Amino acid sequence: MSQVIPLLAPDPELHRRVRHYRGYAVPDFEQTVALLAASEPTATTYRLLVSYDTFHRLGELAGMVARSLGLEPPDGGRNPEVFPLAGLAKRYRRVREQTLGWAAEHCLELEVEEQTGLLDLLDRIAALAGHEDEEQLARYLGVLCHHVFIGPEIVHLDLSNTCNSNCQFCGYHSDLIGDWDWKTPGWDREQLPIIKAREVIGDLRDLRCNRHVAVCGEGDPATHPQVMEILSLLKQAGLGTALYTNGIGFRAADFRRMVDLGVDLLYVNLSAGTPVGYTSLQPRQTAEVFHRLVADLKAMVEYQRACGKRTPELTLKHVLTSLNYRELPDMVALSRHVGAGSLYPELMHFSGANTRHLYLEPAKIDELRGLWEQAKRDCAAHGIPLMDQLDLQLAGFSTRQAEEQHLWTYDLYRRRGCYAGWFFTRVYTDQSLGFCCRHRKLDSLQHQSLREALFSDTYQTMRIQAKRFAVEDNHRCSNGTLLLSPDCNQCGNFYTNETYYRELVRLGLSEYLDRPAGEGA
Repeated sequence: MSQVIPLLAPDPELHRRVRHYRGYAVPDFEQTVALLAASEPTATTYRLLVSYDTFHRLGELAGMVARSLGLEPPDGGRNPEVFPLAGLAKRYRRVREQTLGWAAEHCLELEVEEQTGLLDLLDRIAALAGHEDEEQLARYLGVLCHHVFIGPEIVHLDLSNTCNSNCQFCGYHSDLIGDWDWKTPGWDREQLPIIKAREVIGDLRDLRCNRHVAVCGEGDPATHPQVMEILSLLKQAGLGTALYTNGIGFRAADFRRMVDLGVDLLYVNLSAGTPVGYTSLQPRQTAEVFHRLVADLKAMVEYQRACGKRTPELTLKHVLTSLNYRELPDMVALSRHVGAGSLYPELMHFSGANTRHLYLEPAKIDELRGLWEQAKRDCAAHGIPLMDQLDLQLAGFSTRQAEEQHLWTYDLYRRRGCYAGWFFTRVYTDQSLGFCCRHRKLDSLQHQSLREALFSDTYQTMRIQAKRFAVEDNHRCSNGTLLLSPDCNQCGNFYTNETYYRELVRLGLSEYLDRPAGEGA
């Protein structure tokens, strides 16, 4: 009777992940290698179990069999090339045929058994590749296959922890909060070294992370002495560049320079429609600062139009609290006055008991709903695009108790899983790598490149754990936090997560999703 040796993956860590997360009942990697070494070709069937996770390494799987028998692997053990995606399905089938043909030439009993739906998925990707953005399609394929084929869509590049203001709702610099245990001595003076910024920008270019590099920080980027040089380096590398700032540290000449550099997006957090609202949430500032900033932004838009340029697209961001939510009509009017490209209101994140008075209780939430509907009508009438995060936040409030209404993503990831591992990463000022916009830190980039960290086994495992969202399969991050924890209920990445899910549905790819495995955090 012929012995059957199943081969799941060409390396031990991938073998472990596929066996664990896809549910294959096969020996571990070391046992598999031992079985191969002791196998008698005339009495063995070599079964290549090709999953969503391993199809792109089919050549290496066949190479495992070849090496164990002292043979030259088919086509040198070459894997099917993933890019361009339009030809991926054909290239996979070609490697499959070469592998089976090679086995027949050597009188070997070799089978290739694909995971259910794999060939359909590859055909679907090939069909979509002709009219969808290839880089985004590669990220969606990565979500389905527990692999990264390309760098993330969104990268937060933290430049500085120093801030020149004190927004009361801010979890980093509010005067109301002083008990965060992670605020180590000197934390608020940390800045990303320019030499590391150059290195990271090179990796981002090579990894095709060219859609949205967010220049931001736990402080304000304007406090970094080389912020304008870094913006220039990003644009020279051809990367989509978004600057997130309160604007206070920049002057009119700086904003004009951003136009000249070609910065793509400029998000200015005003969180006010009037000087009164501005100073109530930023006690360190004055009405004069508000007026000066509004004038400088308006001048930038006028300069931009005079130059015949469309960038940077200016978005005025407003964090809504009990102190400023009634200024929503003024925020719309301010966008019209400045000439901003879009309006971005969102509810504040939970930042402790000392800021609870800034939350909107149910009666104010109901009032906000009315103001929001009017704001949408006014913006539509004047051609001002609205970012709809607030719609998503408010939608989560209908079933929550009043004291829990900041948990707008409650149950969302339990049902759908989190895709942050494919669309997001964050480089902190201390050169550690963040998994998401919360404090989930990985290894430091001081002794490895961004590329090495993104493709590491640790990062791969975290991606899958977040997608499956089962707390019994959780990861302890390098800074001691758990990957899956209660603060996932007020996720800052929820808008992009929602966008990814909608796109998977629109593209007919959601049927290939493996669903979350547990009840979540």
